Parts: sequence; C-alpha cells; structure tokens
Amino acid sequence: MATTAMEAQYNIHLDTIVGNVESDPRGFYRFIKSRRNDAVGITSLTSDGKMLLTDLDKAHCLSNYFGSVFNVEKPSPVSLDASSSHPDMPDILVTNARCIEVVVVT
Repeated sequence: MATTAMEAQYNIHLDTIVGNVESDPRGFYRFIKSRRNDAVGITSLTSDGKMLLTDLDKAHCLSNYFGSVFNVEKPSPVSLDASSSHPDMPDILVTNARCIEVVVVT
C-alpha cells in the first residue's frame, strides 16, 4: 500500500515539474533543459606548454593557428632581370581607328 502511495506522489511530482508529456511536450523539454549541465565558454587550451586561461589569450592562439592555415600567400614580385632569354615585347599602340575597326567587326 505504501509503495502505491509513493508511486502516486512521484507521478504527481513529475506532472508538476514536467507536465503531461503526451499533451504538451514543451514542459518536458523545459525540464530537460533546466537539468543540463553544459559548460559555457572556450575549453582549456595549451600553447608552448602553458595553459591559456583568458578568453583573449585563447582567441589569439586560435587566430594564430588558423591564420597560418587560411592566409593567402602573397606572390613574390617578378624580377625584371635584364639577362632574360626571352626577347623584349614591342610596345603596344592603341589608336581610335583600330578600336573602331575591332568593335565594328565583332
């Protein structure tokens, strides 16, 4: 008899906290959300053997790491070495007549 009374009280308690799951599941999800124990923030990081404690230090560490991976390398400038084996290209002369000729043909 005592077990039945305890079960009844337990069910009343669940209905109070969670609500009726079949008719309104939102109460159940609110209860689950309230019971979650998630940590907020960035997890522990180490860099060069040192533990990074502040969010700013962690942000700098991650920025340096991913910045080295995703940055585009700047191409090296072309050297204008006078000893090139290729001949010099002649100057290009653009005239109005030639531009009109090209436009009219196409």
